[in-house]
Amino acid sequence: MKIETLRLLLVDFAPSDYAALLEVVKETAKSDTLDLLKYWPSSSELSEESWICNFDMFKYPFEESVQKFMTGAERRKCENPRKSFWFAVKEKKSGKLIGITLISAKVITRDGVNSDLIGHSGQLISPDYQRQGYASEAKSAMIDFLYTLKDKTIINFPDDALFLSSYNEGNYKSKNLQKKSGNQSKCLLLANRKVEIYTAKKDLYDSALMKMKPNIWKATFDDGTVVFSSNSAAIAGILNSFIIKIKNP
Repeated sequence: MKIETLRLLLVDFAPSDYAALLEVVKETAKSDTLDLLKYWPSSSELSEESWICNFDMFKYPFEESVQKFMTGAERRKCENPRKSFWFAVKEKKSGKLIGITLISAKVITRDGVNSDLIGHSGQLISPDYQRQGYASEAKSAMIDFLYTLKDKTIINFPDDALFLSSYNEGNYKSKNLQKKSGNQSKCLLLANRKVEIYTAKKDLYDSALMKMKPNIWKATFDDGTVVFSSNSAAIAGILNSFIIKIKNP
């Protein structure tokens, strides 16, 4: 399946995407490592074995972790009913794979959090394509996609479930993205230095992330089912009403 936004295509991974994803992961790990160690004079000489990717699903050897990730993406693609979406992020104008985005409707729990959790959202964008708003565009579309599917009863999760996002301590790019995502109902620092934040739906939709740009997307499922974003539906309704008034003054 695929989701089309203003500038991106969010699509299921194909086996042919392996090489492109591996390149993205390696470039990101190199960039993340140099960013963390930029004050070390010898940082540019660090070998690949010492690179650290802030998206912690990817660890050295990267060939193995990328293959494991793609296997996981394929498994989630084949779920019935499907509740997890691990997508390749592709730039529409070039067709190039520039990252990944994922989200889940599976309900999980955490000690110390008295609410069900869904979402477990994550984004990774190649260094060459960062600082262009692509991560924000992907995440906002995926959030609206998840809640739109619930509204249409395509998937189901508790109404009061909090939305889970996370980032690693020291990953300031990811931290800044999460700050745009609304008031935090709760925040936990886990033992592995991962920070998890939990946000209510209302706070998500009131956040800077969801209001930065028109959040318009179109999702096409493998069976041909098409679902539009809530904004798309609203705009279509307004236009339809306007046309009717013109035809019937």
